[in-house]
Amino acid sequence: MNALKKSLHNTIDRLSESEAQLVLNYTKQLRDTIDTATLLKELSHDPAFTVPARGLRACKHVNPVRGKGAPASRLLTQDRQ
Repeated sequence: MNALKKSLHNTIDRLSESEAQLVLNYTKQLRDTIDTATLLKELSHDPAFTVPARGLRACKHVNPVRGKGAPASRLLTQDRQ
């Protein structure tokens, strides 16, 4: 089991029954349908989540910065080889 799933299991073990039921409902909804509007509406009532007032927007496209010389990823790969 990877570290993320192990962490999730540990967190779930500490939840109350009502909190566990809420998490189960969220996961079922995520798996069954991808109804973002309904999910955001439900999450907005939970103080643990901050939902933006306008919902989700597409991210602005950003062009990568071009630097001089070889990219760090290539240098790191060469160093490891």
